[in-house]
Amino acid sequence: MDSTEKKGNLLVIVALVAGILIASAVSFYIGLAMGKNETSGEVNTNIPAGENPGEENLRGTQEEIDMNATIKAIKHEYLDIQTIPDDKKVYYVKNGDVWAADVSNLSKVSETKVIDETQEIEKIAYSESLDMIAYLTSSLSDDASQQGNPLFANDTVMLYDTANQSTKKIFEVKDSKVWSMAFIDDSREVVISGTDVWIYNIDDGALEEYDIGLEGNFCPTAGIESISPTGDNIILSKACYEGSESSIFDLQEGKTLYSFGDIHLEGDIAAGFVGNDVVLGLSRTSEDAVEFEEVFYLTDLTGAKLKEFNELDASTDKIWFNEDGSLYIVVIDDEIQIYRVDSQTNDLIDETYKFADKEMLVEYVKDEQSWTRALSVINLGTGEEYELLKKD
Repeated sequence: MDSTEKKGNLLVIVALVAGILIASAVSFYIGLAMGKNETSGEVNTNIPAGENPGEENLRGTQEEIDMNATIKAIKHEYLDIQTIPDDKKVYYVKNGDVWAADVSNLSKVSETKVIDETQEIEKIAYSESLDMIAYLTSSLSDDASQQGNPLFANDTVMLYDTANQSTKKIFEVKDSKVWSMAFIDDSREVVISGTDVWIYNIDDGALEEYDIGLEGNFCPTAGIESISPTGDNIILSKACYEGSESSIFDLQEGKTLYSFGDIHLEGDIAAGFVGNDVVLGLSRTSEDAVEFEEVFYLTDLTGAKLKEFNELDASTDKIWFNEDGSLYIVVIDDEIQIYRVDSQTNDLIDETYKFADKEMLVEYVKDEQSWTRALSVINLGTGEEYELLKKD
């Protein structure tokens, strides 16, 4: 279907652009990784070690070479970095439809349109096994005074079964806004966030709603930043130009466990779960609002600090998590570094070397003047890139 046929009223376009700008403001502080599975494998260092185990060459033993592997990042502003599922298939939105790409061979990438909607699709979430896709469509708010406001619309969430190619409506809201969606409970439930939090049960169609206390708030909508490995808790983030407030929300009890307060130039924010009961936080302070000191730390669900990480140069606070919380990705001095937090000791474990010849799904600013963005699959070892689409 021609994408021009899907361009709605100019006000819708304005709303979407404003929404993107608000999301970009939040990514100034943190980014959420939404990759699916941890991958592993051998590293192509291009400098072989000696033939015998432990034999040294100019860079040391093979083990030392592997552990010291670094990944040079493309020198652009990153907006999102995701790990790629083991089956090498990625889903994304292009021209208002959902597409899938087989990226097992970057020189022969196969792209297929999966969902062709009459209304433009804004965003998607997919289950871990990739058998279901939740997607969001939006139309103008019924409230004429709010038309053009990106925080108020008539939003609909649909569920697509990739096996039988069936689609059903699972949620709709009027004069409000859906900000994000995610699968939990072995992909049998869909969490939807916006002005409130809703949980849709795929098996019986039941829908639960939880008040997250945003009525009358200057930022009346919140997005899901991270999900605990068991799916019991989520991190919610309210996004506005004036700042962002993040909190830990208990999906079992339907209540906020801890709020990190507001961060504008200074403050604390939750970056993501690194375990069921452990969250990675970021503290940002300044004496002159020009130079900032940033410290990463671990906290429990009550906000009690467990440990600070001095190993990280937090001059850049770009962090993305894979969904089970086992890995997080940070860009430091134009290098991508990938860490895991040990569940027993809470120590940082550098696992960058495991990804030195792997692909990542990366969104970055390709042209800072026009704010043109690219969504690409990039091999972290070779730098080979396949561009899936450009976004203006």
